[in-house]
Amino acid sequence: MEADQVSNEGRPEDALALLDGKKNKEDVTVMMIRASVLTTKAFTDMNNPAAMMLVQAQLGEVAQLYTRALEIDPMAVEVMAQFAQLKSMILGDLQGAVDLLKRALPLARSRDEVQELCQLLAMNEAQLIAITNMQNSQ
Repeated sequence: MEADQVSNEGRPEDALALLDGKKNKEDVTVMMIRASVLTTKAFTDMNNPAAMMLVQAQLGEVAQLYTRALEIDPMAVEVMAQFAQLKSMILGDLQGAVDLLKRALPLARSRDEVQELCQLLAMNEAQLIAITNMQNSQ
């Protein structure tokens, strides 16, 4: 999709404008690309301390996009994997990430997808166990 390419060229505002022009904003692919562009934009905006409220709003919108995409297509493995990464790496919701990855794993369509999901699941479960052990030792 053109918006994805424009975002990769470092023009997230132009990419968002292209996505805003799409007729079917409820298309899961459009939602995933918008979430990806907004995440990229949020990371760029993090360099400006005055923009932290904007960054929080952008990441909140990303989470809403993933949630809505899964309501439309509850078997969208890519959405689950990306949402799990957002939950674990940015939102700090390791349990939510683990739950999504466990839900996605039986739906994987290729060996590569299974491998990626298993790696993400192992990483998130290990972090969750480490945090639990640290909390229990205090």
